Amino acid sequence: MILHNRPHRVIKIVWLFALAAAWLAAGLPLFAAPGAETAGPPAAPTTSAPATSPSAASALTPEAAEYQKLVFALCDDSMEGRGVGTAGLEKARDFIAGQFKAIGLSPAFAPASQPATQPVAQQAAQPGKQPDTRPADPRGSGQLSYFEPFTVRAGVKIEEARLELLDKDGKSICQGQFNKDFTVLGFSGSGRFETSAVFAGYGIVDNQHKYNNYADLKEGDLKGKIALIFRYEPQDDKGKSLWAGARNEWSDSAGLMAKMTQAASRGAAAMIVVSPPSRKADQLLTSRQTGFGTAAIPAIHISFKLFTKMLQACGMDEDKAAELQTRADDGKLPPLALAGLTLSGLVKASQTTARISNVGCVLPGQGDLAKEVVVVGGHYDHLGFTEQAGKKTIFYGADDNASGASGVIMLARRFAALLKENKLPDPRRTIVFVTFGGEEIGLTGSSYMAGHLKDLGLEFDRISAMINMDMIGRLRDNRLYLWGMDSGDLWRSMIDELAKGKNWKFSMTGSGFGPSDHASFYQIKVPVLFFCTGMHLDYHRPTDRPEKINANGAAKILELVEAAVCRLIDGKTQIAYQAPKGRPGTAPAGGRGYLGVVPDTSVESDQRGCPIGQVLPSGPAETGGMKAGDIITKIDQAEVEDATSLLDALSGCKPGQKVKIIVVRAGKKVELDVTLGGGN
Repeated sequence: MILHNRPHRVIKIVWLFALAAAWLAAGLPLFAAPGAETAGPPAAPTTSAPATSPSAASALTPEAAEYQKLVFALCDDSMEGRGVGTAGLEKARDFIAGQFKAIGLSPAFAPASQPATQPVAQQAAQPGKQPDTRPADPRGSGQLSYFEPFTVRAGVKIEEARLELLDKDGKSICQGQFNKDFTVLGFSGSGRFETSAVFAGYGIVDNQHKYNNYADLKEGDLKGKIALIFRYEPQDDKGKSLWAGARNEWSDSAGLMAKMTQAASRGAAAMIVVSPPSRKADQLLTSRQTGFGTAAIPAIHISFKLFTKMLQACGMDEDKAAELQTRADDGKLPPLALAGLTLSGLVKASQTTARISNVGCVLPGQGDLAKEVVVVGGHYDHLGFTEQAGKKTIFYGADDNASGASGVIMLARRFAALLKENKLPDPRRTIVFVTFGGEEIGLTGSSYMAGHLKDLGLEFDRISAMINMDMIGRLRDNRLYLWGMDSGDLWRSMIDELAKGKNWKFSMTGSGFGPSDHASFYQIKVPVLFFCTGMHLDYHRPTDRPEKINANGAAKILELVEAAVCRLIDGKTQIAYQAPKGRPGTAPAGGRGYLGVVPDTSVESDQRGCPIGQVLPSGPAETGGMKAGDIITKIDQAEVEDATSLLDALSGCKPGQKVKIIVVRAGKKVELDVTLGGGN
């Protein structure tokens, strides 16, 4: 599931900034967009495949045991955490296609969508250019394919990185060693600098908590200089956030991209981040952990050891660092110019792309309903792995989302068996079972499919409904979260009927938007229903391992989903799409500015910026004059290149803030003044 940017993933908040705000929490990725924060150093690296517990396995029902095997297979070390740009994601792709083929269901996609036969190749992305997303069928057979390939941004390539400390006379104090003394953050821009530094505490402006590290900074004081800041946010003496709620390790204000926005808007030449003394043992963040490049200036993470050398060059010692943190935690630290020190550095970073695929199969319909389609889906990608000092840390993603992808395979098996046993209704709608790639980097797979329905090797009139499963592996106390209950007129009554006598405890959300792949289909006016068992402390961490999956619970959820799909295909139930019900200027609690737009990630254009597919009724964007089809290119001083950087630009904005938004409309630049909405 995609939420907010955390360091162990790239960005994933739903391209609906309205609902996603409820999930945003800067720390590990709720969404994992560039620069969110995690509470501490990653768990110990592991490269050994997780082993299932025999006692646990013996307690499983037959269905649950089959489901568990699939989860473990998708979490095998050879899958490398199924990250974009890894050979492991391709292996997972082929594994799923092999399952669909063994089940006996036909491929879902037209032959032109056959993927390349070579392992995913990364290449430098050309600004403003979209790589070819429709390669020729390498088999030339004209057969249908289980794959629907598309091209995505796969991360940043650091071509050159240097950082040197100079004394007041310009003599070298030390030369930082890349990947030891410093790293380049994944959202970093390119650039050269040789200038002084200003220490700005946590680099945070948070009006809700009346906290502003830049309050005493005069206009222009940071222009052309380095913003040197602590990671995280104000903490208590136990190292816990003073602002985050009970479920979150850090609030939105801890997000690195929000800090970048604050520094860049004040004219900083670069941003350098260091862990505070309370967390000085934290590992350096890598570019893979911190998202994709969207910032206009370099962003660097330095070791605490290098930070102490900076202080020493200015006549201070490590005790001074502890004092700085104490004052920053108390909100009583004005910006501090590091006199006597010059930082000289260079970052050259370029974007890379990768070819990844959706994987799908079809159970054919029958009779008059055969041209109507029900989509059952869940993403199969995750965060991949990180590697430092020769040690690999795999983010297994058992719950997010080997659990949902395995559920799609299990349901495909079940319906194929029902078809063979002649137990399906006649007439009936067609079912497309699909596992999406690229969900963790912005719902890219589902958005691509929703925008390229012609790829389906079907003659169909419409998609009747979409069922999404994401993080269904941690059922606790029979509590199941359902999103999209108001996206279709009969969802609530249907679920009430199917759940009768089953002891379910539902937490329901009305909107069809949210932090997972169903949002892409709701955007094209399809009724959607999203099944999820909720957040947990292993979310987007290496500890989200397959042995922690509640396979019996997942099997119970799949019984409910199967019943819902049976109801949807039999022709007696027709779910009618219902439009979103927005409230003027509001968004779920989250403390960040709310724009009220749904980016259209299916648009391919040479125009840089984020195309807007939908402007929510009565929201700030509509009130400010924005229209569907506009392409946002800039918010205040932040450049917007795509949906990812739109989120980044908004991450530093607060409710009630007035911003100037530049859009391209019908080829012409239009300036809009928009007052962002607030939280509940």
